[in-house]
Parts: sequence; C-alpha cells; structure tokens
Amino acid sequence: MTAQRSIFAFAALTAIVLTGCAAAPAPVTTSEPAKALQTVATECASEGTELDATGTVLTVDTKGSSETSGGDMKDVSCVLNALNVPKDISSKMKLSTSDSEAHTAEWQGHDLAWDWTPDTGFNLTVTRKA
Repeated sequence: MTAQRSIFAFAALTAIVLTGCAAAPAPVTTSEPAKALQTVATECASEGTELDATGTVLTVDTKGSSETSGGDMKDVSCVLNALNVPKDISSKMKLSTSDSEAHTAEWQGHDLAWDWTPDTGFNLTVTRKA
C-alpha cells in the first residue's frame, strides 16, 4: 500500500471510529482522574492499551504496517469515549498526518499526546496531571 493510500485509509478509519460508530463503554463519571484512568484501562483493555504502575499514564498503541503487535483504532475510540474527550480534540486527532509532528492537548486535568505514521500506527498517551 502506498503512503498516500495509507493516509487515506487511516483518515477514513479514524473518521468512522472517532465519530462514535464503534461500540464504547458509558462515560466514566468519577471525580478522581487516576481512578478514571484505571477504570478506562479496564473497560478498554486490549493488546495495545496499557496503564503505568502509578495509574497516571494510559497509552494506546495501534498496530502499524511495520509492527507485529498492537491495538486498533477501536481501542483509541474506546478510551476517548470513556473519558468524554471533547469533539474539538478528537477532531484534531482525525487531522493527524504522517508528516506532522506529535500533537498535544490539555483537558480536565489530563495531558493528551498523539502521533500517527503508517509504520508505527496511531499512538495516544493520556497523562493525569499532578
């Protein structure tokens, strides 16, 4: 698959997944961000989803074309929907291209960082601020 076709395929899949067409758990309604990340990690458990030992950093690593393991975009959608991440942030994620730098956003006591390349897939990190 050419890089251009990979970008278009990624954009189409991302648009479908991040607009809520994939099944996702009900939004987490807890006032403690670390507990929310722990709950989301359990609800959205997959091969590419991992919570660090402190319960403050949740990562989702989707499988890229050069990788043998990883999650998929429904895992990213699950995390975003479970945390009620606003549409303006998920829209920025949809616009990510392989030639762009890593992106960041802040939201309700969390830092979000993401990037995408055809080789490494889409990678999302959600960090609870101290």
